[in-house]
Amino acid sequence: MKRMALRSRKRIRPRNPERRASEWARAFGSRVRVLFVAALPCRVPICRTEQRSENAHATTGGTSRKADADKILPLCRRHHRELHGIGRRTFEARHGIDLLACAEWTEWKWRQAGDFPDLEY
Repeated sequence: MKRMALRSRKRIRPRNPERRASEWARAFGSRVRVLFVAALPCRVPICRTEQRSENAHATTGGTSRKADADKILPLCRRHHRELHGIGRRTFEARHGIDLLACAEWTEWKWRQAGDFPDLEY
């Protein structure tokens, strides 16, 4: 007789919309900020894409957690996927950039621009 493997039962946490909203706000700032960063060009020097940039986090906020909004930089989809595929150190070495410095530049640009209440997400 075949022995059947028992399925492991994952403990599923109930969804908490308030917690999810506060985590999103911590990681991305606001919808206006997401649009602002997406409008910036890709920070990889040799990239000449005309695509809209994505909000890429320069570091992590810990295990399975995104970093805070001040660690975001604009990357095109191709470079964002490459960053996740090869890791931060290899990406920085390959393209000759410092992701944290790019995130600081993005934060500076955001503070210089001020608030844009007329943008819609």
